Amino acid sequence: MSNIGEIFYLAVPALRNIAATVKGIQLNRLRYGEHYSKTVDDILNRKGWSSDQFTAYQSNRLRKIVATAVCHTPYYRDLFATLGLSSQDVSNANDLQKLPILEKSLVRSDPWQFVDERIKKSHLLKETTTGTTGTPTTVLLIDRVQQEHYAFSEARCRREAGLRYGQDS
Repeated sequence: MSNIGEIFYLAVPALRNIAATVKGIQLNRLRYGEHYSKTVDDILNRKGWSSDQFTAYQSNRLRKIVATAVCHTPYYRDLFATLGLSSQDVSNANDLQKLPILEKSLVRSDPWQFVDERIKKSHLLKETTTGTTGTPTTVLLIDRVQQEHYAFSEARCRREAGLRYGQDS
């Protein structure tokens, strides 16, 4: 046994139930927190958009993401400097061809170089891929990103199937 907490956990079944309940509450807050509902609504509001509306939305989001990455993320700041690009040089989907494909090995070797420097390490979640292509990859993200992932699943899968989070099916 590695610690006293583990000994008690294994010896007292009620502690396992309490631990599982606490973990479930934590996961629920993490997945369905303050950004979840707004993101679901935003996704559903875009459902009837035209191709032009989606293209404009996509370009606007890309510009914001690139500007943030170039200013606050070590990897992209260095990459853009090396390529002689500014954040304004990547403003739509077609401009992405100006950038090299990101190799997993770079992310694996130092995932921290892909994190916005303004984010406290204690606020990051560590996710690991299954490694189906060989080696697992660790990805660092904030809770908002996880809530957005769950919101997309809700809006694009569950709702399309007539289901809704929090309601019995």
